[in-house]
Amino acid sequence: MRLQFIPKDEQYADSKFIPKLEVLVGKVISRTYDFTSDVEEIEGLNNNLSIDPEEGIIEFNELYADIQNNFNYVADVHGKILRELSVWQNFLSQANALYRRERNRILNSDIKIKALRNQSLQEAAVQEKIPEISDLKEQLENIIKDLKSLSLIVENKKDKLDKAAVAVNRQQRNVETMIGLNYPVKAVRAK
Repeated sequence: MRLQFIPKDEQYADSKFIPKLEVLVGKVISRTYDFTSDVEEIEGLNNNLSIDPEEGIIEFNELYADIQNNFNYVADVHGKILRELSVWQNFLSQANALYRRERNRILNSDIKIKALRNQSLQEAAVQEKIPEISDLKEQLENIIKDLKSLSLIVENKKDKLDKAAVAVNRQQRNVETMIGLNYPVKAVRAK
């Protein structure tokens, strides 16, 4: 899909602005992301920590390995989300740079806009002159908000898994201490 940028008045058409805007829109349109299934799977992860120390060290090792596998998966998805967020923030930076450059050019060349009483009125008039870049900026800001929200969800689960791993590790040390004190513990009882 090719963006058509048709200014209302030819005096506002900067020969460098239109191609740069079209390139940026092309990058944005061709880029997609979907973390829905990953986030749903992550939200469904549940590690039950109600293992009785009498169960033995083997069960703790299995639970710890399960928690660690889940933690690694969540950390991997979190990394992917952060990398994707970085790409979209880069797009927004490019859009902001294009907007500022064109905004400044319009403010310097249009006496009517420059004569408006306050900055809000000037900004509204500029946005009316270049709605494509204004809309693009808004869409990019919404995508970034979405990715930040996904990042928080995944980071929260990662923190919970980390705390679960610490709790299992403590329980495992207790079981190992019990074994060292010759308490009977299943699955490691001497014959």
